[in-house]
Amino acid sequence: MPIIWCMITRKQIVEMIGSGALLAKYAGVSRQAIHEWKHSDKPIPAERVLAIEAATDYQVSRHDLRPDLYPKEAWCQCPACLREREEAA
Repeated sequence: MPIIWCMITRKQIVEMIGSGALLAKYAGVSRQAIHEWKHSDKPIPAERVLAIEAATDYQVSRHDLRPDLYPKEAWCQCPACLREREEAA
């Protein structure tokens, strides 16, 4: 069963960026770490969330990656929330 981050799988995030090697580079981890993330139920390490968010050009937000650490709030000023409010206006 695929592991879901909101409505996108971890595999889809790797595909969105281009490869596990690129995601590893952007997140500052090894390719092995990316492989483990893709096949694990463990949350993405907190210190890697913002780098992954930026690597996806904010298409996958910090809220999607770690809602336990980054709950979605109406006042949030992260790039993903700003884009979402702009598109809704």
